[in-house]
Amino acid sequence: MTTYVFFVGGTGARVLRSLVMLLASGVEIGANNKIVPIIIDYDMQNGDLKEAKDLLNLYNRLHNTAAYASGESGFFNAAIEMRDYSMANIKGDGDRDTFAKYIMYSFLKNDKELAPTAALINALYDDSPQDSPSTELNLEMSVGFKGNPNIGSVIFNDYFNDRSYGYQDFVSEFGDGSRAFIVGSIFGGTGSSGLPQLVKKFRQEGEAGSGNSTALQHAPVGACVVLPYFNVNKDAKSAISSDTFNSKAKAALTYYATEINSKLNEIYYIGCTGAGQPYANHEGGEAQKNYAHLVEVLSAMSIIEFIRRDDRDIPNKDLTGTPECYEYRVQHGLLNKNGRDELKPVSYLDILGLKNDDEKSIYHRYVRHLNAFAYFVKYCLDFTFSGKDSGMFGQSYYKSLGKYITGGQFGPELKDFEERFVRWTKELGDNSQLRFDPYDFSQELDYLVHRDENKAKAKDIKDTIRLALANGSKEYKSEPDSAGKIFLHIGSQAGIEAADR
Repeated sequence: MTTYVFFVGGTGARVLRSLVMLLASGVEIGANNKIVPIIIDYDMQNGDLKEAKDLLNLYNRLHNTAAYASGESGFFNAAIEMRDYSMANIKGDGDRDTFAKYIMYSFLKNDKELAPTAALINALYDDSPQDSPSTELNLEMSVGFKGNPNIGSVIFNDYFNDRSYGYQDFVSEFGDGSRAFIVGSIFGGTGSSGLPQLVKKFRQEGEAGSGNSTALQHAPVGACVVLPYFNVNKDAKSAISSDTFNSKAKAALTYYATEINSKLNEIYYIGCTGAGQPYANHEGGEAQKNYAHLVEVLSAMSIIEFIRRDDRDIPNKDLTGTPECYEYRVQHGLLNKNGRDELKPVSYLDILGLKNDDEKSIYHRYVRHLNAFAYFVKYCLDFTFSGKDSGMFGQSYYKSLGKYITGGQFGPELKDFEERFVRWTKELGDNSQLRFDPYDFSQELDYLVHRDENKAKAKDIKDTIRLALANGSKEYKSEPDSAGKIFLHIGSQAGIEAADR
């Protein structure tokens, strides 16, 4: 089964980053399932988007190296298949760099017959000078819609009408048995305008090549509606203000209730009160690169939940009722320090520290894999890539793996991904809005996972991983051309053994 996942705007890009991390750790999406990502943004220079794209490309190269057979599990197992239309940069040309130019406002205003239309537009949109943060008609759009969904919704139609963006290619490929899922925030500009437009378009009647297909019209469609979950610094010169986030979200939810919800099968609502220190106020571009946030991790989990859902369990199949709605809420474990909400490591949101043997549990499906990957990453960075496992008395696995670690493409790429994983977890722990701090990579292996506030020790983790890697030495020797694949397979087993210990 193929699930086409639309990541809309900056929040969509940040959720994609967390999704890639979850899948890299071996979190499963179901046998023979695959994801086709479709990333839609006006601001392709966005720092969050660049990070997600780089990570996605790196993931796919390691996934291809791992080459798992059907039914196997392990790190980088899930298939994320890119398409020519996976990156949709909705962008006007230089002659349409403001909203007024985009809709040819001057032409409308100077034409006698069209003057009433211009007057209506003038009544609907603010005509302040371009340097005013409240302007709409003169909004400079090089980095997106700057929190203005009323502008974004007009321009977003280009995605459906301009064939270069690939929407028709997606429709033509979408077949019976496929699913679609949309991720976006409803308190900004791009996500707020794109999410409802996509839902309505999917459900329009038609045939491929004329705007839609019957398969898409009746397919299971889900959405992760990301509510306000951070604040930004006040800036009188910026068009973005946290003061409007909640009002925009409330207005969007009211609209969704009457126009959108009934067209969906499942909706996931995830947000967070904007406690703590606000983010820097960047309207877009390379400077817009927020720290990873727990809300993005939970949003990524909602995608996996939707994909794993059995066809028989899909709600509102005939689209005549109401969708299944899921909300995430937690209070236990919040600790206020110096006016900032933090999560006590012992709580792990009441889910990450609770281990049980139920295969449907959050621990078994997510946390066990994350812990396994964290242990593997820590071991690789401290011993494998540092060279401590080499030398005259080096470990047997390292001697067999040889040049694949120190040279070629595989070793440097795996190290690059692992360093990005460490940075991602550190950002979650250092986030100024809400801390989520499951790992401490500055500690020794046995103290890596925060099990309680005293960082209780797990015994013999290093030897557990090293022994598992050593047991694979014969495989390296028998299949030297598949050393990278074998290392990932055995590393996955080693990580799980360490996590279970």
